[in-house]
Amino acid sequence: MSEIHQTAILEKDVIIGDNVFIGAFCLISKGVIIGDNCKICDHISIPENVILEDNVYIGNNVSFVKNYKETILKYGAKIKENSIIECGVSIGKFSIIECGTYVTKDIPDNMYISGNPQEEKYTICKCGKDLNSRDKSCIDCNSMLRYNPFYEDYIVEDISWSKK
Repeated sequence: MSEIHQTAILEKDVIIGDNVFIGAFCLISKGVIIGDNCKICDHISIPENVILEDNVYIGNNVSFVKNYKETILKYGAKIKENSIIECGVSIGKFSIIECGTYVTKDIPDNMYISGNPQEEKYTICKCGKDLNSRDKSCIDCNSMLRYNPFYEDYIVEDISWSKK
């Protein structure tokens, strides 16, 4: 069951998934799509053409710079407080945007980003832990960052089968 604060304003044609929280003094513009299990904290205005996939977190006072281009926050993305997101970017799965970061370009999956302008700090695993900087592996869940030619990109894959 979703919870929407009484001071939040939702315009027409907003699509909201299950178990969504929308905090105080938020404005969700028409046509915004919000997936399941998302949390949108207080004092946030989300403009048109923004898509939040499932399990996205947006901290207090995050700003979206309007330019009406499609903006996608992918599964499990976490945008911490006081960050600024230029519309038209894509923020990858399980990526974390640190407090006060100004995001101007696409963020790959599993990245930890901070600074103004944005700077990639390190890669994080799908379980949320830092990947070992030497071989890009995770001790906790047996995952590793590997190049996948099908996706033409680096992805975090389970490697437990290769250790048997």
